[in-house]
Amino acid sequence: MAAAREKFGRIDILVNNAGHYGPVVPVEDYPLVDFDKVIAVHLRAAFLLSKTGPAGNVRAAVWA
Repeated sequence: MAAAREKFGRIDILVNNAGHYGPVVPVEDYPLVDFDKVIAVHLRAAFLLSKTGPAGNVRAAVWA
């Protein structure tokens, strides 16, 4: 993020485009470790990127 800000000045758009679905099995056979990885990719990674990416730009974009 710092390199992008340095090169371009600011971040105008952030796309959280990650996906991992794990094995295709009935839910009763779905391993908990795979479920945890899906949650990490879809929720935690998107949250962390959103938290890091627009810092310093959010007020300008929302209240300008």
